[in-house]
Amino acid sequence: MQEVPSEIPTFTYSLEEARVTAIGSSSYAVRQPLGPIKGYADLDLLGGPLAPVGANSRAFASIAEVPPNGGPKFLGAAKISILNIAPRQNSVLMRIFIDWPAELPTSVDILVIND
Repeated sequence: MQEVPSEIPTFTYSLEEARVTAIGSSSYAVRQPLGPIKGYADLDLLGGPLAPVGANSRAFASIAEVPPNGGPKFLGAAKISILNIAPRQNSVLMRIFIDWPAELPTSVDILVIND
């Protein structure tokens, strides 16, 4: 893995604009397509009434490559990692790393459990 740069780009997405699947009364799963990214990136995934998240929420995530024109996630040749994930009031912060020479379209799945 390459050295972490001093400035990492941040991409902001609204979880409510993604496909939200309710799990019980206050927990949910979300699939958030991401634009083409390479290297390190910070994601700020904003919650809301349909996708509540707080500092005490538990958040779990997976990330994988997707075809450029959409379609199911797949395991390609690129190394793609979630390095950190931290729920906070009204959003989930995530740092990812995509080890590939070109930008790749990816998608992240997030499971948020609220008490």
